[in-house]
Amino acid sequence: MIEHELISQIIRSKRRTLSLEIAADARLIVRAPLRASIDSINRIIEQKQSWIIDKQQKAKERHQLSPKIRFIEGDEFLYLGQPYPLRIVTDTKRLFEFNGQEFLIAEHTIKHAKYHLVRWYIRQAKEYIGPRVHFFAKMAGQEYEAITITSAKTRWGSCTSKRTLNFSWRLMMAPLDKIDYVVAHEVAHLEELNHSKRFWNKVKSLMPDYKAREQWFKDNQHRIAF
Repeated sequence: MIEHELISQIIRSKRRTLSLEIAADARLIVRAPLRASIDSINRIIEQKQSWIIDKQQKAKERHQLSPKIRFIEGDEFLYLGQPYPLRIVTDTKRLFEFNGQEFLIAEHTIKHAKYHLVRWYIRQAKEYIGPRVHFFAKMAGQEYEAITITSAKTRWGSCTSKRTLNFSWRLMMAPLDKIDYVVAHEVAHLEELNHSKRFWNKVKSLMPDYKAREQWFKDNQHRIAF
């Protein structure tokens, strides 16, 4: 049997449950257990079809409103939830820096603006996320093996069976309290490597208002996916 026409991608792993994800560009991504049959997946898609189409339409509308990033002077980039403009300078001693009000880039390296910006976000992620993982892991009474920073565009965080926690550098575009939600979410996976009721109860114990924080990513995903 072939996959349902609404499905863009199926990602299989050692998970127990199936989840549906609407990407920023409105693609439907199915995360499924290794042994889940195409027939069973298609049945769930049929059951959720109205919900999927509604979410895809909203995602398309948001995607059309996404800022057109060209990495030129005047483009704005989020940092901790606030937009800051990119400005080209000729008198800087550094190729790229953030002064708290603007992103400054040397004129002769403007063609590498994306590279410098991404490296800067990665440094911020390494500096901030590690201590927050330690904080929530201690609160949860859990231990982790390692932390890695990824370039994922839609999956802000993940936890492996080997207790490695992965976080996208794009998280640094979100407000601090929203970043904390993703960290708490992944730390909860150290105890429950699924999205069962027990898992969500664990998230709630770490962050009672997690639902409000989670909503920010659904509403702003289109703004942080360059």
